[in-house]
Amino acid sequence: MVYLFFMILIYFVAIHRVFPNAETLLCSWHVSNNLKKQFLYLSRRKDNESKKLYQEIVNLPYAEKEEKYIACYNAVQNNSEVSQESKEYLKKRHETRAKWVKAYMKIFFTGGTCTNSRIEGKHSIYKKFLNSDSSLSKLYKTFKVLENVEIENYHEDIAKFTQKEDFFQNFEMMKNFEKIYTPYVINRIKGNLIEALNYDVILTSEAKK
Repeated sequence: MVYLFFMILIYFVAIHRVFPNAETLLCSWHVSNNLKKQFLYLSRRKDNESKKLYQEIVNLPYAEKEEKYIACYNAVQNNSEVSQESKEYLKKRHETRAKWVKAYMKIFFTGGTCTNSRIEGKHSIYKKFLNSDSSLSKLYKTFKVLENVEIENYHEDIAKFTQKEDFFQNFEMMKNFEKIYTPYVINRIKGNLIEALNYDVILTSEAKK
């Protein structure tokens, strides 16, 4: 189990008490924003090197490779133009890099997500309809309304997938799979099998000859 959120200490404590085996990670977007604030003075300098270093620093959370992250971190620590305060700030963040740098977060299953912007986007929508005085019944109704809106927006995609799934269920190979594998395994591989079994037959130039 993996939890991804903004860096508030109380969240760490609460989650580890309830889910002691869960892994807690930090939202890369929030970390990047904090880095922007801390190193903003570099972006205001006239020389291109400082501006370039600033961009590399704010993109540290999204570093795909450890080597790239380490190279930038060392460049900051060895740069005389960077204030000691900023160096210390990054040094402290460096100690917890496994929780916010994408290169290190890869060892955990996060569904390719390194930020909590998706859920915050949901929250911003909910706030338009709800407030602290809203009842539970209104909360439930709001969830259903917004859910129906999303389903309507993606009805074409849902229809395409349902059509493929109906074909999949009636496929002869599927019947053989059901004799061998459990329903859990079938559901796990269903998406890949649907894509593998749906293809177009075209006449190639060799066949035309």
